[in-house]
Amino acid sequence: MTPFPPATKAEWLAKAQQELKGKNVDWSPATGWTVSPFAHVDDLPSDYPQPFTDATGGWTPGVSLTVVDVADTNREILQLLQKGAGAVRLSFKELPDFEQLFAEVVCAWVEWHFVVNESDAEEFLANFGRFINKSQSDTGFPTIFFESSISSPDSVPLREKVRYLSPVDVPFRADDSEIRSEMNTYREWFASLSRDDFRDCFVPVSISDNYLLSIAKLRALNMLHNQRRAALGLPTERSPIVAHVGPETFVDDEHTNKIRATAQAMAAVVGGAKTIFVNGSDAIGTTSGTAFNRRISLNVQHLLQMESHLERHPDPAAGSYYLEQLTQQLLSI
Repeated sequence: MTPFPPATKAEWLAKAQQELKGKNVDWSPATGWTVSPFAHVDDLPSDYPQPFTDATGGWTPGVSLTVVDVADTNREILQLLQKGAGAVRLSFKELPDFEQLFAEVVCAWVEWHFVVNESDAEEFLANFGRFINKSQSDTGFPTIFFESSISSPDSVPLREKVRYLSPVDVPFRADDSEIRSEMNTYREWFASLSRDDFRDCFVPVSISDNYLLSIAKLRALNMLHNQRRAALGLPTERSPIVAHVGPETFVDDEHTNKIRATAQAMAAVVGGAKTIFVNGSDAIGTTSGTAFNRRISLNVQHLLQMESHLERHPDPAAGSYYLEQLTQQLLSI
């Protein structure tokens, strides 16, 4: 079998332009930014950094729940954990009864993401810490991602297990029209982190309908994370990116949302997220949807893991010159 002969970028572009017959196929993902689909290895610097240095991929599949009835939430948590959820994101309107909420749940085996009213944040974590120390300390301590502002984190029990630092002013959006300011916010935030901050930080990211741009954005964020770690003399590691799929991009049609959620979840996986939350296809607006569709959203991730085997490679996008170039452009805008 004869290998393809090498082609220079000029020869390759000449052939592409001949086939296109003058048609312009450039696109603009944001105002003032034009991207060409024609990427060549010559477009990349010789010392182009790679986003991932670990030898394996993989992510933690998560589900999102809004706590209304504590007993009902407990039953669903147990069912979802039995079905393979590794992370649970709980949104609270008021302080819960932890004994009832986590009855029969081994908290140390789960990655918890808590969203609480800011006024209740410290009391919530203090109560949760006391609950763990009292009833579950024999099984270890859970890792907690706290999405609410904490004024005095040092006073919170289990302090060393709480990740609470995240970028400010990066709201979840349905599109990437503000990606320039979004990337600048992430860049400035990474630059502000100290050595100790890396123990506490995590990176929440909204996945849009733009499949390729979402992949490049996550890869670029991992590079920014490791550039700052290197500047501080810390070893590189995969960035603690927590990716959220929906409901901002969802529409009124559940079937459309299922397709969107699948594509967005795959973008989060290929981009290198460490934890992924896929909302149920009927989680539209302020509603959290039904238990059935949350189960379906979890199955989407299981299919990507167990049938597509996307967790077997640390960087599935590596070698795609287009995605490599797009990642590099996001780092420089």
